[in-house]
Amino acid sequence: MSFNLIVTCVSKKKATGKYPSIVDPSIKSDIPEKVFSQWQQLVSESKLPSKRAIDLYNGPLWKSFLNSWKLLNSSDFKSHLWVLSAGYGFIGGEEKIKPYDITFQSGGADVPSVLSKFSNSHKTNQRKQSLQKWWDLLSKSNPSNPHSINSLISKAKKDDYFLIVLGKDYLDAVSKDLNKAIKNTKYPSHILVVSNNPKDTASKKLGSNWLYADGRFVNLKGSNSTLVNAKVANKVIEKIIVDKKENSKFWSAKTLNSYLKKLADELPDVEKFNRTPGSDKEVKEYIKSQLLISDIPFSKLHRAYRDSNRACEYTRFRGLYNEVKNQLRKEVQSRRPKFKVKHKSRKTKMKFFLPDWDDRVDPLYDFEND
Repeated sequence: MSFNLIVTCVSKKKATGKYPSIVDPSIKSDIPEKVFSQWQQLVSESKLPSKRAIDLYNGPLWKSFLNSWKLLNSSDFKSHLWVLSAGYGFIGGEEKIKPYDITFQSGGADVPSVLSKFSNSHKTNQRKQSLQKWWDLLSKSNPSNPHSINSLISKAKKDDYFLIVLGKDYLDAVSKDLNKAIKNTKYPSHILVVSNNPKDTASKKLGSNWLYADGRFVNLKGSNSTLVNAKVANKVIEKIIVDKKENSKFWSAKTLNSYLKKLADELPDVEKFNRTPGSDKEVKEYIKSQLLISDIPFSKLHRAYRDSNRACEYTRFRGLYNEVKNQLRKEVQSRRPKFKVKHKSRKTKMKFFLPDWDDRVDPLYDFEND
């Protein structure tokens, strides 16, 4: 009896060095097929060492996925972890891959979105088609076996189960692959999807395979808008394991939906804010003013901005934050003095070296207040 947990990749990686990035200037904007060819070449030229996927990803979202994975490993299921990667496609958790920087999520400048390289991809329908085309290209070129959601589930046996955890952008990208898997399998009820967006049309098309979604789940302990799908999945897995131990019917969409509905009813309503949306210029001015005071991390600054009763979507704010930070870095570098050192030619080898000789003073350092 196997339990297949399928999750999305995350942006943070446990790796150093310059990752292959979809926003690399060497990749020119074009149709998906041509962008994909350039992306494959860039990844193949990377000199960074490979790591198991399960060890490469990092950050709060990945840690939340791993908590569910550890929970499964403590049960008597034969568990498998799979990752939906915007850079590599459908991969196993044990598969070795190189670090990379690409996402299906849209956003501002410097957000490594594959959409940023597609021509004419701004309209909603065209956007979905472009994401689906990219996933199709990944699946067809993927040397792994299985190479897609459908290729995994098509081999499912009667005692194989699949829980898929998806955000909106990743659901849009894999929706054709997922719907094909549900249509072709002998056991469609063994596929359940967590995607906590009650109004999302792509989720609604999943019918009985889509688990109950509720805005109140954002108030689950330790949850937020980024972690909510992972937190709901954790609750679902907990319920399945408990029911299995009690010899109850552990895999039932109806039972799980009733459980999730009850769980949502116990949570407080989502707090509604009347925040004022800011233009790109206004948001960037705010970010710059704060970064000139202190090097505040992106997530902390985003919370502070929202707490000041202003609105800016998470991914958009991140893109503007990166823009401002890069601009400030360039300004600092341009203001640093350039030293020209004159020295006499040395006839003998250097006998010793004092690190102090290489000291430089940052002209922008605040000696009085720091």
